[in-house]
Amino acid sequence: MKIKALLLGLTLASGTVMSADAAVPGFSKVKADDIKSTTVTVYPNNGLVHQTIKKKLASGKTEVQIPYDSRFWQMDTLMLTSGDGLNGLPPVSQSWSQPLVETSELILALLGKDVELMRPGEKTVVGRLQAWNGTTGLLLFKDGRQELFEWIDGFSLRSVSGSLLSVEQLMPDLKAQFDLATPISTLNLSYFNRGLNFSNRYRLVLQPEKSQLTLSFGATVSNNSLTSYKQASIILAAGDSGENTAPSYQPRMMMAKVEDSAGIGDSIRSGELLFTPVPGMFDLPARSSVSVYLDSESEIPYKTSYRYSFFGSAHSGNEVVKAHPNATIRFMPSKDLPGGAVQVYAASKDAALQMVSSGQLPQTAGKNPVELNVGQAYTVTVERSRLETEPTESGWEVKWQLKVTNSLAKPVRLLLEDTSYQLLNIIKLSGLRREGAELYVEIPAETTKTITFTSLYSKK
Repeated sequence: MKIKALLLGLTLASGTVMSADAAVPGFSKVKADDIKSTTVTVYPNNGLVHQTIKKKLASGKTEVQIPYDSRFWQMDTLMLTSGDGLNGLPPVSQSWSQPLVETSELILALLGKDVELMRPGEKTVVGRLQAWNGTTGLLLFKDGRQELFEWIDGFSLRSVSGSLLSVEQLMPDLKAQFDLATPISTLNLSYFNRGLNFSNRYRLVLQPEKSQLTLSFGATVSNNSLTSYKQASIILAAGDSGENTAPSYQPRMMMAKVEDSAGIGDSIRSGELLFTPVPGMFDLPARSSVSVYLDSESEIPYKTSYRYSFFGSAHSGNEVVKAHPNATIRFMPSKDLPGGAVQVYAASKDAALQMVSSGQLPQTAGKNPVELNVGQAYTVTVERSRLETEPTESGWEVKWQLKVTNSLAKPVRLLLEDTSYQLLNIIKLSGLRREGAELYVEIPAETTKTITFTSLYSKK
């Protein structure tokens, strides 16, 4: 059982609050208001947090203590430096302990202390906790008697005077020791928070009469950790970053070295990643999400095409195979697009929007084609027949006949694709054309068209 109330101190202010320790010479308490800036670079599975803290620290030995979120902060990526910029000095040492959060751990921490054992419907008893194994405990009373008890739901322990657990046990801090040659006025804190993530979303609105679409781009940023951030700058990092355990300054250096690309939302290319800054400043409370709007592009030309794929070498007998092709929307954005979920809408005659498809838009560089599958087209039907099969020295030839029926009141363009790995070539085209490596046929409105071609297959 999690003791959530013990962790409430982690949700203070914009990320971190430091506490004083009178026993440490040169200790300086840093308040939440001293955090001057917070930048959160959110990757699909975690987030890189960078905070600048304005606080004067005297020269000599100084210790600071930082509350942290043991469940979500990646402590091996944490970097605290004194001084400005990327050349700040790290601490001489830093250490941290795990907080007590499980019921069994909390009871074990009371070992040797006087406690009250409360059980539903029974008298409360006071004794010293002598033993605890996770489920069974032993109490010693003042008269020398002992009582063995089983821990079940409904039981509780209450500490008595002088038996309190310390704040250090419940909310241990990260401790960093500095040995400063000169006074400083700035601390820089960075770490990865695995409780941060985001998901992109796109909305495409088709205007069929103009063959144009409008693309809108937004994102949902989630903070599932116990740390709150106030007035944070947010950057979304899309692409395959691998293990995000590089030093916190590296992505910022890389971004400064590359020229701005024409990415949507003023994105910046860095290696194989696309960094998109979110306009404005945002509060990211613990256990919350925020929806942000990023950019849009209108009047993008698009084409609707139909793709019919089949596995030719698996066709059995001379049966007729009837199927529907998949409809696709193809367009070329002018800006880089990070990958994300997409919903496709079409405007009806009364100007209302109707969703016609949903799917996933792949990450795409600007001025490269995007092809979205919008589902099976029941208005176009393909009937495939195998007319002839002739063996050859290295394989066999198959003559195909396809009857394509277009029930729409407009012509359609149908792409043909034989996905057999044994396919060597397609020859003797009749009624269709080759464009590069693709075969296609134009079907007039409300028409059935018959085409034939011959496929060469290998025995291997």
